[in-house]
Amino acid sequence: MFRSDQDVICALATPAGVSALAVIRLSGAGAEGVIRKISPALSEKLEGHHAYHTFLRDPSDASILDEVIVTYFAKGRSYTGEASFEISCHGSQAVTENILRALVAAGSRMAERGEFTYRAFLNGRIDLIQAESILDLIESQSLQAAKLSMRGLRGELSSQLQAIENDITWILAQLEANIDFSSEDITFTPHEEIISRAKRVKAELQRLRASYESGREIKEGLTVVLVGKPNVGKSSLFNRLAGEERAIVSTQPGTTRDTIDFAKNICGHRVRFIDCAGVRSTNDEVEQLGIERSKKAIETADVILKIIEASDQQTQFELEDQDGDCHIITVGNKSDLIRQNLEIEVDVLVSAHTGFGIDQLIAMILKRARRTIVDAEAPIQNARQYEGISSALSYVNTAEQALLNNESPEFVASDLYAGLQELLKLRGTQLTDEVTDRVFRDFCIGK
Repeated sequence: MFRSDQDVICALATPAGVSALAVIRLSGAGAEGVIRKISPALSEKLEGHHAYHTFLRDPSDASILDEVIVTYFAKGRSYTGEASFEISCHGSQAVTENILRALVAAGSRMAERGEFTYRAFLNGRIDLIQAESILDLIESQSLQAAKLSMRGLRGELSSQLQAIENDITWILAQLEANIDFSSEDITFTPHEEIISRAKRVKAELQRLRASYESGREIKEGLTVVLVGKPNVGKSSLFNRLAGEERAIVSTQPGTTRDTIDFAKNICGHRVRFIDCAGVRSTNDEVEQLGIERSKKAIETADVILKIIEASDQQTQFELEDQDGDCHIITVGNKSDLIRQNLEIEVDVLVSAHTGFGIDQLIAMILKRARRTIVDAEAPIQNARQYEGISSALSYVNTAEQALLNNESPEFVASDLYAGLQELLKLRGTQLTDEVTDRVFRDFCIGK
């Protein structure tokens, strides 16, 4: 995926375009030699984590490129683990392109996607789980997602995986000892103790695999789907939640023919709302397509707002069986039209017209979001982690059954070893090109 890791690499680390400042990164064993070619006035003796004011010059004609601040990071104390520099320059695209061109002419090359982070991985600064957390942190769209990514970057998930790896290694060691001395009728560790440790490994892997849904919800945000019969005020409520006119509102039934969505951050949580076509029997082909899309949206929902007209119980309807983890809130809309003393069985009364009850409805949605945060103990966040843990769990489960059936230790050890390899690949201890490509392909150039 990457060219020689001995090259000096450079890249723009801030977004391209016009800004007050931009940052250019330079990293590699020969980085100091490269930057001195375009900054001859740079201090002769550089101190790590110090910033230096200087001018950059074009190596071809010594013309001034920009007035900059150069920050030096010594080998072993930088992001990549190599000698590195960060150049804070003016944010003109012409300026940054000229500086990068000069750095390449001075002996560096443009970095590939994720190459700075890849070098941090190669130099032992981070493992693959932490590398993925860096990308998640960059792409986080809510405060909670950023906090979760920071936990991964600090190594919480890596530490949990290491603890499981240590347990598997311990079991393998006991099995190996028992195999080696089986002819002498010597047993080093009771069979029951080995089974107990295997059960603990299995339970930890099951817990981690189950945490994927929580991690996904925190990372991507909650999906809240508004469903109901036509004319119960779904689109009006959707617009009230959005704070603007996003959906067409009409007294004509079947106005919403397709799903409409918007996302917003509420108290640090990312929430995506989807307005669906009204559920009813219809011969209108376009409306039928909208209803089918509504059903697909309902299948992906974390929270369903089941909306009825508070003053008309005839708008009540039944949802098909939902995933057990999907939370359903029955919302009585148009509460401003209710006659006094009318008994209504709903979770919350609201009025999209007046705004009554909207804060209470949002609080109910956030309660579901906060439950996810409480349940999440450094959860896994992406498909690669889920697949690796699922595969390891499958091997461990087979090994546990073999132990319970008193099968040959060699068969047990084979499955446990295969499970251990899956976990080592997750952290990058066992590395293949396929794994690195999958982890680093989505990074930006400057990271």
